[in-house]
Amino acid sequence: MGKMNKYLKIIVLLFALSVNLYASKLITLEQYIKDYPDFDNKLAATEAEKDYKAKNYKLIEVNETVEITSKLGHTYKGKYYGKNAGGNPKIGRYSIQWFDIPDDKKYLFSKAYLERKHKLCVQEYITKKKREYLGKRTYDISQYRKKLLSSNNNILTSEGNIIYNIKIREKNEWEVTFSSDGKDYTFPYNKLPAKESEKFKSGVDVTTLSGQTYKNIKMISKNPVQICFYDENGYKKKEEFKNLSDSTKAYFEYSPEEAKQYIQNLEKEKKQKELAKAKKDFCEKYEMPFYGNITQVVKNGEALVLLKFPLDEIKQYDMDKGLIEVLKVFPQYKSELLRKYKECEIIAKKRGRKIRMASVVDSNGKLIRGEREEWWQPSSAHWKLKVYNAFYKKMWQKYEKFFKHPIGSDLYIYVVGLPENFVDGTHWHGKLYEIGIIRYRSTRGGIRTVRRFTTSYDKAVEYHKKNNNL
Repeated sequence: MGKMNKYLKIIVLLFALSVNLYASKLITLEQYIKDYPDFDNKLAATEAEKDYKAKNYKLIEVNETVEITSKLGHTYKGKYYGKNAGGNPKIGRYSIQWFDIPDDKKYLFSKAYLERKHKLCVQEYITKKKREYLGKRTYDISQYRKKLLSSNNNILTSEGNIIYNIKIREKNEWEVTFSSDGKDYTFPYNKLPAKESEKFKSGVDVTTLSGQTYKNIKMISKNPVQICFYDENGYKKKEEFKNLSDSTKAYFEYSPEEAKQYIQNLEKEKKQKELAKAKKDFCEKYEMPFYGNITQVVKNGEALVLLKFPLDEIKQYDMDKGLIEVLKVFPQYKSELLRKYKECEIIAKKRGRKIRMASVVDSNGKLIRGEREEWWQPSSAHWKLKVYNAFYKKMWQKYEKFFKHPIGSDLYIYVVGLPENFVDGTHWHGKLYEIGIIRYRSTRGGIRTVRRFTTSYDKAVEYHKKNNNL
């Protein structure tokens, strides 16, 4: 039994040696691609000529029987009696118009079309052979690449480069150092494809409290609360330090204080994201871009304002200028407007009126005017106007819903937080947040009750927290 094991070990060693010798004889992938034979155009052209002769394309002889189905669907069958005075072939009792003959049958009656048929057949054959050559070349290169990477002496990097005939110099649980052609390379395991990292064994084991052991792991990353690694089978795993044995914690220098601080930072970041989302939701509900005229300054920074619907005034301007003004006043709708604008531009390019003109030939079969196409493209101003009106309608509805008032009639609102030193008649636009109602005494001595708005986000949040339980 002992002799048998000894012989098996010798066989395994000899096999491994033969594999390494075979791998060392393989040339590099770059050299393989360089040495790969080029496509032989001359040979392909020769084979194309043989293929063309085998198909036996030729001019039809007088009194030879022929059958043709025209472009209009009529079938002409009978003996060929040559061409009439107009240059149209006569088959049986009928003459077929030249433009009505299918393109793939014109070679029967015209030497020029026969030569064209010859060139087309040769070109198609060469193109087909070249496509087959490129497919085989791609397959052979991929198979040779697999053969190279099947050896432990060659390594594929994450960038797709192959390093050949490596010799390992040093390795640990995080990275491996090896040499190739007199150069040293150091790669962390997470910078190598999983299959390539399997070629190296770090020798580090990780044991969990449940008793599971990961052998020969290759580390990817570590933070104060967990480690991430490849197990011995190349699968990506994560384990928290609280689930690991004390010896493993000590090996990776686990610190409870650092873990506590790390968790606190994560919770702080989570709260910041929640606050950002809450702010966004609040603004969507209570914020509105504003455009209007100061009617009456009541106090410094507070005024009665006549609300205006800005798009109503902008619409009378030039289209391009109008779109620019919309983007200035309503920046949050910029991406949506530009997206719709682009979609309509694409549609405008695709739509159009297509005109086709038939081929015309003379009595000798010579092409006078070929088939051509003309496209009519509508003006882009039409599509700009369509997008603009759709946006205008949407903003109109949003304004009416927010201010709870029809835009067509005047609406007075009370705004606080305006810049100081404003005077009556000043034009102003910005963002507003609703904060209830206010009663004030007008210049005529009457008491007026209007809706109250502020330009301050913080004051709006404070108001709604108190009154709407936000």
